[in-house]
Amino acid sequence: MSFDQIRILCLLFGCILGLAGLSASAATEATKPSVTVFPVSAKPKGFSDDIAKRVGIVVATLLEKAGLEKLEIADSDFRPPDGKVQEIADAFAAHVRERKIKTEFAVFTQFVGTPPTGFEQINTIVVDRSGKVLLAESAREKELRQAPTRPSDPMTCCVFVGRRLQEFWKLEDPMRTDAPTGKMTEFWKQDAGIPGEEELDEIERRLESLRQKIPTATCTVYPVHVGGQPDRQCAAALVERINESKLLKASLTEITPGLQVKGHSNEQKVLWDTARAFRDFVKQNPPPTEYALYADYGLFGNTVGYVHTIVCERTGGWVLIDMQNSHQPDFKHIGPKSTDDCNELLHLRLQERLSD
Repeated sequence: MSFDQIRILCLLFGCILGLAGLSASAATEATKPSVTVFPVSAKPKGFSDDIAKRVGIVVATLLEKAGLEKLEIADSDFRPPDGKVQEIADAFAAHVRERKIKTEFAVFTQFVGTPPTGFEQINTIVVDRSGKVLLAESAREKELRQAPTRPSDPMTCCVFVGRRLQEFWKLEDPMRTDAPTGKMTEFWKQDAGIPGEEELDEIERRLESLRQKIPTATCTVYPVHVGGQPDRQCAAALVERINESKLLKASLTEITPGLQVKGHSNEQKVLWDTARAFRDFVKQNPPPTEYALYADYGLFGNTVGYVHTIVCERTGGWVLIDMQNSHQPDFKHIGPKSTDDCNELLHLRLQERLSD
């Protein structure tokens, strides 16, 4: 998964007990803290236990990319009391003391608000394993609004927290291109079902083969999956756009794959599950053309959550698998709000990937 390259202002509006500043708990090159990240809480509409833990893993992934190697995810969540951040911190400290965690520190965060209404507060708490509160901070609407990229969804809230903890422990930039990976990154790969390096290399080889055939390569476009339903009209407009640009020789089919893909909190898993389902469909129902294209638009009303594109050879081999959401530059540039916008984004992605 990718994030915006943003710099978060250092926010220190809560209580830091027992410390005059951040230096007492800051990491050095020789010593990096070991940390247990607890499932993330949200209010007024709470996360399910599964989502809360996964959002916590996102926070841990950012810490891993910032340079921490000893990270754990708590199996059980902490139920914060209603109250001010110091009251939540005291309750969390007691919870950590009882659990006797193996790491030196524990982190708990809480997001207040929802994507539709906006986030008005982010609570960030750090305690040591003895239960001593080191950081109890509440970033409120004014500070969130002043951030270069205001937290607008759970992912950008995690980035906000990751930046704050980066500053707290004097870590490296988790957004840098050479950021390290570890078991948290591996979790997301396995969770999403991302193929191994050998298969990814094969996909790139097939894509390069397609590039050599442009613009004569033929491609069948299936009805686009829009908001859970097949949309032939949207697919027809996409075919017209592809043919006008002479990117491929595209043709529309009446056949609807009818793929059965379950929703999931990990968008990459949805993407790869869809890719596997479409691959299997193509193998069983080869198109008359050299290639087959299937698109899935997460469009509900005028809100687009994602644009997924899958291209296969007529024998089923993956050629191109592309995920676009609000964290990708092309998605942000177009800001899709309709099927036409989604088609424009997909076409742009095809142009970029086929011209690399």
